[in-house]
Amino acid sequence: MNVNTLNAVRAGYAFARLIRPQPLDAEPPEADHAAHAHTVDRLLGARYLAQALASQAAPTVRVVLLGVSVDLLHAASMLALAAASRRRQNAALTEAVAALAFAMAGAFAARRVQPSPTDDRSATA
Repeated sequence: MNVNTLNAVRAGYAFARLIRPQPLDAEPPEADHAAHAHTVDRLLGARYLAQALASQAAPTVRVVLLGVSVDLLHAASMLALAAASRRRQNAALTEAVAALAFAMAGAFAARRVQPSPTDDRSATA
């Protein structure tokens, strides 16, 4: 998978989260909680969209690998949520798998990016 394809898939996932948020609750929440849960899910969608746009704007190895790091941190936070909340466990594990899939795809995509001079750590200033 190349960076452009990854960004398109990530942006599509982000738009789905923004347009039709799916809260991380197994049970139907009360009205007040539902609004908060939808806001949190939209924020996650916005995070995915910002990551896709940043990676598309500057598709360097460094930027793509930074995105991989963000995805891994997101997956770790979802695993922690799954461990802490039985009610949110299934949804959090699903989100962790999605974040790990994006991290793996990003790692593979980074291998296909042509390194820029700023990506070479051995370059002298």
